Amino acid sequence: GVSQISETSQSVPDWVKNTAGWWADGQIDDGSFVLGLQWLVTNGIIIVEENLISTDPNLRVAFIADQSLNGVPVLNLIKSEGADMVLHQGDLDYIDDPDAWDSMISNVLGDDFPYFATPGGHEFRPFGVHDDTKWDQYQRTLQDRLNKIPGVKCIGDLGIKSSCTYKGLFFTLSSPGLKGSGHGAFIENQLNNNDHIWRICTWERTTSLMQVGIKTDLDNWEVYENCKDGGAIIATGHAHSYSRTDRKSTR
Repeated sequence: GVSQISETSQSVPDWVKNTAGWWADGQIDDGSFVLGLQWLVTNGIIIVEENLISTDPNLRVAFIADQSLNGVPVLNLIKSEGADMVLHQGDLDYIDDPDAWDSMISNVLGDDFPYFATPGGHEFRPFGVHDDTKWDQYQRTLQDRLNKIPGVKCIGDLGIKSSCTYKGLFFTLSSPGLKGSGHGAFIENQLNNNDHIWRICTWERTTSLMQVGIKTDLDNWEVYENCKDGGAIIATGHAHSYSRTDRKSTR
């Protein structure tokens, strides 16, 4: 773990401020300056929080959504970029074929590659050509893959209302607007009860104000607010829009 330093609302005494200024000007030695810092810690003005959990060095996460069985080029890019794991935000293959989807991933990345997913609307269609029971098959496939990954820990209903840790990264996998209830409370509880520095919330549906597409509104600001308040990155899919940052040097 590592340490994180935070300040309280108590004011810093003038003598400590003077000490810092004298040290910056070279008028006192390092030991005298450190004594001032130690006084701030001892008196609760600076709080050192121990045992925060950091990610493995140079951990790389690939975020994708709305994939088809023509997704091999995307998987090849993930492989070539050296990603350590994938977070897939819904609509897994569009034709409801868990075996073919898993084979596509395994053929490129391997059958034990860390691949985590949340369901999308195409995994929950009660009418038409889509079968709402297919998610259960995808979930079993994802769980089988999970069982092959050393060091990963997940709790809850995988992809529906769950959280995982892998290589020091903490992330939630949930499905607000698709299945189940209490997603906001679950996310709040999970984020409030862990010591991970890097946290990610993932789900598929978006509220209309958080997209540039024309998808219908999730109408659930609670999950957004709880993730924000818990210091987590939010990753969603659903809206068929794409944006990126790009180095100007590549133009």
